[in-house]
Amino acid sequence: MVVIVVPTLSDGVLILTGYTDDDIADHLAGEDEETLRRFGLPKSTESGVREAYQRWSRSWETGGPTRTFAARDAATRQLLGGCELRLQPDGSAHVSYWTSAGQRNHGHATRALTMLLQYGNSIGVTRFESHIAHDNTASRRVSEKAGFRRIGAFIDEDDGQFMIKYQWDEIGATTADQQREHAAVLRYHIRPATAEDVGFLADVVFEATRAQGRVSEDFDELQWRQDFEKWSLEQVEGAIPNSTTSVIEAGNEPVGRLRITRTSDHIELSDIQLLPRMQGRGIGTAIIEELKAEAAVAGTPCDLDVEKDNPGARRLYERLGFVQIAETEQECRLRWNP
Repeated sequence: MVVIVVPTLSDGVLILTGYTDDDIADHLAGEDEETLRRFGLPKSTESGVREAYQRWSRSWETGGPTRTFAARDAATRQLLGGCELRLQPDGSAHVSYWTSAGQRNHGHATRALTMLLQYGNSIGVTRFESHIAHDNTASRRVSEKAGFRRIGAFIDEDDGQFMIKYQWDEIGATTADQQREHAAVLRYHIRPATAEDVGFLADVVFEATRAQGRVSEDFDELQWRQDFEKWSLEQVEGAIPNSTTSVIEAGNEPVGRLRITRTSDHIELSDIQLLPRMQGRGIGTAIIEELKAEAAVAGTPCDLDVEKDNPGARRLYERLGFVQIAETEQECRLRWNP
């Protein structure tokens, strides 16, 4: 049997240790309606908390997949909350964290999560996920402050909650200088999208738009997502004439969305979006150059529309030789002629 002793981790303000029975009273006092609602739990009892502590301790002692820490004040040892690492079969880990009632909004959760990631790294974990309810803005800020990036959203099958999926990995933590250094060797490929991809197609559009600061505070993401996924499904099932929707992949990972419309008299770049961490690495430019080459062979123009509130995209298109030929209230029509 593998015996693992719970390590004591500290950043000088907070310490992470194992739970003991001396924590039961503070644990119960730290629960409130918010805690129970977020974790979908009934009100705890003394015996229930003791059983949980024993279960967590056994997982540590046997080298099990669940590694649960108590978060304490480094000076007083007062229980402030906790955090948990759940090791996955693929080598990644899921994380959870919680703060006792009356101890929130002091940065404890961010500190605890940061140390939990450091512990995970020390045992070889390089990719972490957190799943957080869309309306739990405080917890989402904690993940974002700790370096997690949003990678998707889903509806929880158990309780129907709209959940946001966050991820921390070595790619996401790479500095901008390192990304530019590796940009020249980045490889990608394009494959047809399927019905299984509609969730990702919505994710990449939302993330790219949000990164540009073009999502309003009152935006109804859930309604938009439902409508967009329905429309995307129509696209991949061939319900939209002349339109091809594809997934852009790099390193066997989906990183972008591409939709092209082809007719006898022109090729249209209808949509292209890349995850924010994959932007600025030459993928978009290379795809557009391929479309221009296709248009040149066919002897037809290559058209696209760009929103007026997206000046960064327009600068890219103009650098690649596109010029404006028309406009509406919200968009400009650009064209490249062979």
